[in-house]
Amino acid sequence: CMNLFTHMQLEGVLPDEVTYSSALTALCAEQNYSEGRCMHARIIGCPYVLDIVVETAIITMYSNCGHIDEARMMFDALDGRNIGIWNAMITGYTQHRSIKEAFLLFYELHAENITPNNVTFVTLLSICADEVALNLGVLMHDQIISHGIILSLEIGNSLVDMYGKCGSVITAQHVFDKLVIPDIVSWNVLMAGYVENGLAEKALECFHHLKHKNMSPTFVTYVWGMKACGNLGASARIYELHADIIKIGIEENSFIGSTLIDGYVKYGSITEARKVFDDLSLQTIVSVNVLIAGYTE
Repeated sequence: CMNLFTHMQLEGVLPDEVTYSSALTALCAEQNYSEGRCMHARIIGCPYVLDIVVETAIITMYSNCGHIDEARMMFDALDGRNIGIWNAMITGYTQHRSIKEAFLLFYELHAENITPNNVTFVTLLSICADEVALNLGVLMHDQIISHGIILSLEIGNSLVDMYGKCGSVITAQHVFDKLVIPDIVSWNVLMAGYVENGLAEKALECFHHLKHKNMSPTFVTYVWGMKACGNLGASARIYELHADIIKIGIEENSFIGSTLIDGYVKYGSITEARKVFDDLSLQTIVSVNVLIAGYTE
């Protein structure tokens, strides 16, 4: 991307807003801070291209490159900030696990009479889940209701995930039940919540319900299903899930493989665990450690 950008300038073609925002996005993906700063300097020299999209891209670039303070300086210097720019800054703080700063910015957003949107709430719910901040998650849920925001799949899945990770699986189930048409992500985060809170049997019930509804499990679904089987020591169910995994051709996935090994180890079948390990196309340190743990138990 940057080679093309340089070649374009050598040809005498002037970059516009789209060019700069695309180049910044590429630098953001590469976490190329030094080139990003140079690009920012070029943009300052061409004020005609400094629109909201480019400003948002600059904030995102600094955040993704690990320079959150420079992102905030850029944010504070802007006038007429729309919700996209606020979301970019809030996202930057959540990526840096700065929950206090993210929520302070949310309150500042309210003070300036900016209306939060789905992206705002999904972003803040994600850090509530990661930091196990149930009180703040409940606050976000209340804000979603008070703003009259429809319980979309994106919002609903984020709420289910947050409540599950924060140990409130009953509320997670209540939110799930309100979803008009749950997708496979909805089922996955609900299963994860049950497994992580010691309710493996409920997780397996979810697995059977989604299959009954003719939904296609993903490898994530099988991971949580195998974890549930391992926690229960449910032999028949482990073999059933393993057969499904072979049928859809994902048994060589290293993450699936490690989970299968762990499930068989917890069930007490080290022979089956070793067979899975030997069949893996890539034996990672995780799969090795899980198998060694099985032999030492």
